[in-house]
Amino acid sequence: MGNKKLLERRNDSLTKAEQTLIERILQLSFELKESYWFKEALIEWYDYSNKKCHKFIRKMD
Repeated sequence: MGNKKLLERRNDSLTKAEQTLIERILQLSFELKESYWFKEALIEWYDYSNKKCHKFIRKMD
């Protein structure tokens, strides 16, 4: 798998070996590292807000 595809995947879906490779790649560029973890934070925020929304909708039913 190419590095670009690896960087696009969610961190929580990577194997330990892939996570290690990601860490090595991210050491090469501060901007890339910041962008990668920002992407992960957005995913976490989206997942959290989605769960909250579903709970609210269920309460209204």
